[in-house]
Amino acid sequence: MKFRPSSPYRDLLPTREKADNFCISAPVNTLSAHPGGMRAEHPRRRLRQIRRILLLPGRGGSLYVCAMHQTNTAFSDPPRVPAGFSIIAFGDVHGHLDLMEAILLKAQAHAARHPDRRHIVISLGDLVDRGPDSAGVVARVMATVPGCELIVLRGNHETLMMAFLDGDPEATTWLSWGGLATLQSYGVDTEGASLLSAGDVEHLRERFRARMVTTHLDFLRTRPLSVSFGDYFFVHAGVRPGVPLNLQAEQDLIWIRDEFLLSAERHEKKVVHGHTPAEAPEILDNRVNLDTGACYGGVLSAALFEDDRVEIL
Repeated sequence: MKFRPSSPYRDLLPTREKADNFCISAPVNTLSAHPGGMRAEHPRRRLRQIRRILLLPGRGGSLYVCAMHQTNTAFSDPPRVPAGFSIIAFGDVHGHLDLMEAILLKAQAHAARHPDRRHIVISLGDLVDRGPDSAGVVARVMATVPGCELIVLRGNHETLMMAFLDGDPEATTWLSWGGLATLQSYGVDTEGASLLSAGDVEHLRERFRARMVTTHLDFLRTRPLSVSFGDYFFVHAGVRPGVPLNLQAEQDLIWIRDEFLLSAERHEKKVVHGHTPAEAPEILDNRVNLDTGACYGGVLSAALFEDDRVEIL
């Protein structure tokens, strides 16, 4: 998609950079709630709302154009989910099926007590690695939770796992970040394998490809990066401050830490995330962190969002 800046914006560019066309690109990475269900939002839907642009230097002297649109306003205070919705989100599972199952049972029981509400359960990503049963966790979230709609977001660990399967040489670090436990959960024998040996790593990759359940991989490849309900934006890692939510880069949505965590900026919506372990759930002015280190012996934390209320389960 190409965007031709109007003349006032072209005048902001250095003379040698006054080209006719500039690219605006962003992944289709946001799901938003609307009366008919959920749909994907794409940046080009926003072009008619552009108010100003931000010019960012790129490689080779090129410039990137970041569109800032009129809908980039702070969320309401207190933030709310849509009327009649009950949303339960939980943090990084990392192979701990028993802990996740306890959360899903709570969601099921809550739905049974309140049949008049629409019940959404959201996994904030990082289902796999480190814990004992990544394969079981993936199989479980592919099934149903009675009375609930289950949304599974993609985290950086699922992304690395798929890159490893695809042969990305830079993804071999995944094995030392808990990937060996995932291989073992799928029946791959890792005993005696050296992660320093290219041959051993390639052998593990081939065995994992042979043992990986096709439906599991297809499911993980199609997971969204984020979902939005009311004044809340659910995502694995966080968002880059100052960038509209519908223009966030995938890298930031699944990897960002300090730039997001140390920012006090109010984003368009209040961000609910995992990715960075804390001793207890954090409910701050601009974000809610539900990663409490289940894979390090902590608990698997979840929160219930109803109307303008947030309750840690």
